[in-house]
Amino acid sequence: MTRKSALLIFVGLLLCLAALTALFLIQSEPMVVINSSPITEEGDFLKAVTPEDISHGTSTPPKPIKGGTTTPPTAIPPVVTSKTFTDTFSIASDLEEASDLRTTANPYWWVNSGGWMYTYNGTAKTVQGDLSTSNRWYSEYKQSSNEDTDGGLHPQNIFRLVHTKKWLNFVQQAYFKINKINLSESSNRSESNGILLFNRYQNGDDLYYTGLRVDGTAIIKKKINGTYYTLAQKKVLSGKKYNKENNPNLLPLS
Repeated sequence: MTRKSALLIFVGLLLCLAALTALFLIQSEPMVVINSSPITEEGDFLKAVTPEDISHGTSTPPKPIKGGTTTPPTAIPPVVTSKTFTDTFSIASDLEEASDLRTTANPYWWVNSGGWMYTYNGTAKTVQGDLSTSNRWYSEYKQSSNEDTDGGLHPQNIFRLVHTKKWLNFVQQAYFKINKINLSESSNRSESNGILLFNRYQNGDDLYYTGLRVDGTAIIKKKINGTYYTLAQKKVLSGKKYNKENNPNLLPLS
């Protein structure tokens, strides 16, 4: 029996990736359709949500990106059919982290960790560089995850983005651009960090994840009752062998 699951993008645990997502596409197998009914509670991860609980994010354009444009793009909302979901991120918004699916300010996305996601001119990005010390998430992360976020300055170290709908037997496609690597002093920074997609996420202890790690390997893992199991791992990116201090990243930079 195939289980429905939420989708989650997990960008670089403690790698401090400044990731730009130009396009996100989810496509189900031909006989499988998106679950359009409200998400119901399953375990301690998914919370009950209704359409009335969700609203669109702010339409105020963020500050221009260096080298970018200040002209607002033509707003093209995400495309949802019975078999596909495509988001080109052309609607300007600052999506703030929310405590659960019921309180996210976007009908399709929930920033589960990392403070903010900014969408503008065809990209979606994490916090870039240091988060302002006047931002409330600086104080929150300085208190709750001081080591992993470099004293609250880099909540993007533990950025997690969840799609609010459930899918069956899906294919995900995303494009990422890494602007900078900030080498965190956290003891949790290791070769296992990277750009990862969580699949069939039931709760924090039961899930699958796939992706590219900073050591240049592609990885598929499953987690059952809190224990991880490696299903497949293969070196796919060339370069010198990973070393935390001397060669800490094999992922391509912009």
